[in-house]
Amino acid sequence: MTQDEFRQKFKGSPVKRAKWRGLLRNVSVALSTSDAPEAEAALNQAKALTPDNDLVRQDLAGIYRMHGRYKEAIAEYQQSLRIRSSASTYAGLGGAYFYEHRFQDAVGAVEAAIDLDSSDYRSWGNLGIYCHWAPGNESKSVPALNRAIE
Repeated sequence: MTQDEFRQKFKGSPVKRAKWRGLLRNVSVALSTSDAPEAEAALNQAKALTPDNDLVRQDLAGIYRMHGRYKEAIAEYQQSLRIRSSASTYAGLGGAYFYEHRFQDAVGAVEAAIDLDSSDYRSWGNLGIYCHWAPGNESKSVPALNRAIE
């Protein structure tokens, strides 16, 4: 469904309050938490229809990460960040880097997430874990973990 089709179909409907981006976000989140192969295909289709949609790319990256396809996940997270910077995208990118054993890159990504949203305990916890593994960052591990549990 295109944005114009959305406007026409839901004109005067409460669904329109979510707006096009909100609808895409809801569908994208639902698909990204699915393990079904159809979810990846649907997100790729959504990406083709809306190539500048950072949310679809972020959720597609999440599926790639869930299936251990870290290089593909990193590419999608990076493209999502070129469109729009967000803490959740940086956090996902950090996780993909970590599983690729790119510990210094993981630290940098999660620090960028924290710069955008310092209230997320998960980012602080991940920073503590990533710093433990990143040479030269070990001293930042315990303070970050402590911040996560504050």
